[in-house]
Amino acid sequence: MPYEAQINNVTSNSFDINFIEHGSATEWIVYTNGIANTISSNPATITDLAPATNYTIYLTSSCGQSTESKPFYCGSIRTECGIAPLPWSTSFEQSEEYKSVSFREGELEEKCWLTYDVRNNGESYPYYYMSTEYAVTGQQSLLLYNNATSASDKMYIVLPEMAGASNNLHWKFHYLNSSASSPSLEVGYLTVPSNKNSFVLVRSLPNVDNWTAVDVFTSSIPSIPSTARLALRAS
Repeated sequence: MPYEAQINNVTSNSFDINFIEHGSATEWIVYTNGIANTISSNPATITDLAPATNYTIYLTSSCGQSTESKPFYCGSIRTECGIAPLPWSTSFEQSEEYKSVSFREGELEEKCWLTYDVRNNGESYPYYYMSTEYAVTGQQSLLLYNNATSASDKMYIVLPEMAGASNNLHWKFHYLNSSASSPSLEVGYLTVPSNKNSFVLVRSLPNVDNWTAVDVFTSSIPSIPSTARLALRAS
């Protein structure tokens, strides 16, 4: 029976596991969210995992004749963000990726977006918003909300890292201003994804009261680095 299992080197699609075998087993089964992965070495690497996904991990010893030892709980992990394959899209609707919850602060980061809200007033924006009033189709959208009084207060959402070069992408989305006093929405990119101050403005969008499609062809943006991350800024 295995015990004292340790999980290390978690990547977007794998992790390493090592443990102590209290017995004579030479084959073990690692369960990732109930999926069996048979290994015959210790330590071992478990592969073929999904990026940005939570996994609960159990380990058993294979005792032969289709029998196993009592499961040993190894812990829970979350795989790192991978590079999003193209074409990539999301509607923020109820699906395996975006579950049916009205307000989910912080979950954008879980889906490999980056967010920056410099108001520091204890609120957490942007977030997913459930409302048929503010959705192109269905009932969910991404809400950027700003009740600040300072013109310097801005919030940012940064798209996941894409498989293609950032200077050769076609980005399309719909947007709507909920009122005439809504913050201005700006299209741009971050040259350094971890630094919101690296935001480069490409286009300021007009205030509109109906869903409006926006097309951005990054090949027409002068000097955009191939490693930049596309972003929106509300100010």
